[in-house]
Amino acid sequence: MVVSKELTKNERRLVALLSEGNSVPRCAKKLRIAQRTVYDMVNRLIARKVIYRVPGTKSPALYEIVGQPDICESANNSGSVASSQECSEGKTPSKYPMKSRTHSNGRFDFLVHEVGTHENELRDALGFSVGSWTHVSTPRGRKDYHGFIRVASKDSEIAYLEGNRGSKTFTIWPSEEYMELTKELTPEEVHRRFLTKIEILIEILSLNGWKLEYKTYTGKYEYAFPEHDLIQFKPLLDRHPEVKDEHSIFNDGSHGVFETETTELEDAKIISHLPDEIRSVNAAVSENNQRLDEMEATMVKVISVLKKVVTGEDLLASATTKSLETRTECYVSQYIPKDNIATADQQSKTTNKKHWEGYQ
Repeated sequence: MVVSKELTKNERRLVALLSEGNSVPRCAKKLRIAQRTVYDMVNRLIARKVIYRVPGTKSPALYEIVGQPDICESANNSGSVASSQECSEGKTPSKYPMKSRTHSNGRFDFLVHEVGTHENELRDALGFSVGSWTHVSTPRGRKDYHGFIRVASKDSEIAYLEGNRGSKTFTIWPSEEYMELTKELTPEEVHRRFLTKIEILIEILSLNGWKLEYKTYTGKYEYAFPEHDLIQFKPLLDRHPEVKDEHSIFNDGSHGVFETETTELEDAKIISHLPDEIRSVNAAVSENNQRLDEMEATMVKVISVLKKVVTGEDLLASATTKSLETRTECYVSQYIPKDNIATADQQSKTTNKKHWEGYQ
């Protein structure tokens, strides 16, 4: 983790701007310094592992923060420095909740009603090149045309297949989407977002002579988190060939950086907000412990009162016994003189003695 003292004032402001999704030219404009200088600063920050380039982003490239560097200073539109709420509270900004690199492990298939250009560049409504057909292959007598369309600096793969019996199939593999996994997000909403991108691609293709009809989607959506803290559990999360569970959480390094991935949206939400979830559990445990402490204190008081009650009953019984004994003695001494009591005792002993002597 990078300490704030290791970053200059401009570097902290640059990291804050990049984390907000600003491009390098826009950062240079806000910081009022040359673009070349900003590019040099970005390269140094990448080398020092302060930031990393989001895989798959080009022109403009997007960057995210590595770890939790102290970037409590953020730049506004005027270029001045403003402190965030977290910094005012003395908290260190966190990389969580982490956005998910959501991508499809399947494909969208289409029926082909009209075949458009599949050998030249693909152009948008203004005539700008937004993609092209890159190569063609001829396996088993059919023709497979492969290409890409670039939308929002992200490439979506396309393919047109002509069967040797005249069948025609068009397939699209949409590019990834960086999503904030809110509690309200549903799998249907995720699918709808990709369908929106598909509609844009279909519109571009229609401008190039294609007339396609959406047929079906095959596959699942995977939610990936680059350099997540769960990477440290790599031996437990590695995907093994013999594992067939599609709902497991696994690590994947095929994109050049290790990512924690899952196909379950609810699991992805927890992974995205993992520290918050842990803090929530700890808070619940702490609250329960506090309640248990209060209950224990109450029970101690109750037991103490019960002990006092029992002790009071014992004292009362003892006092009652003593009182009865005293009253008995007073009664006997009042109605039977002591001399008579002594004479009676002596006569009883003499009588008993003569009685036993008669038997002898």
